Amino acid sequence: MGSLPTTEGFKINANLQPFLLNDTYAVDLTLVPESPNISIDIPQLQHFKPSSLLPSNIQASLGQTLLIYGEVEPSENCDKLAEKLAIALVGGTNLNPVRTQQGELFGSLLFEYQALDPDEPDNPAKQCHILIVINNSQASTETLAAEAYNWLLNLLCSYHKILYIYQLARHRYRDARTIYSDLENQIQKFNSLISKNQTQLSSLKSLMGKIPTKSFDYTRCLQDLQTQHTAITTNITNYRICLEKIQTIDSGNSHHFWQEFINKD
Repeated sequence: MGSLPTTEGFKINANLQPFLLNDTYAVDLTLVPESPNISIDIPQLQHFKPSSLLPSNIQASLGQTLLIYGEVEPSENCDKLAEKLAIALVGGTNLNPVRTQQGELFGSLLFEYQALDPDEPDNPAKQCHILIVINNSQASTETLAAEAYNWLLNLLCSYHKILYIYQLARHRYRDARTIYSDLENQIQKFNSLISKNQTQLSSLKSLMGKIPTKSFDYTRCLQDLQTQHTAITTNITNYRICLEKIQTIDSGNSHHFWQEFINKD
């Protein structure tokens, strides 16, 4: 726990909490103005140093989520505000925030963005997951979020692990396809050589040395894919449990966009 001074006279309180969630280390860094009565506009967001919280600096191996919570008047255009906040968070970088979903959380509006690295769009460690929660109805969002804190933390952990493991599985599947194709070609050559005369004996011996190695590599790929499938299934189960607990605290709200994520093939 500590505080950071700003050039505008107010301080930002910072709280850093490490966690061990099953087999995964996670960190929650929470930054809030020293007084809840301080109004923070878009330019003042830079006092929170959002550029220091982006993937290039955090380097989280499984990915990260940035969550902003704010309270506004009912007349505020929350759609535009959410877009401005998402852009401000990744300002000065090559990340491009795209809104993926919109819904509600604990009585507040919830906007979800994904900011992908154009050089590595499929790398979860280079992606920035952004959640913007805007309370425009004086809902008891903070109280309910505190009650659901552990479930939210575990849900986001499972979310990032599913994406990360899925990406590993995609690469391993491509490896398996490549090895299988090469193995098929070598088996065809083998079948062709054994039907020929002794002049092809040296080529046959060479091929017989390669086929077992390729077969072993292919078996390893299949084993890795099975392990990754099990890991994804486990995290899907954990994700659903967390979502059900959050829905119970949030008076049964369905959170369609989080449910939609887990329903994808």
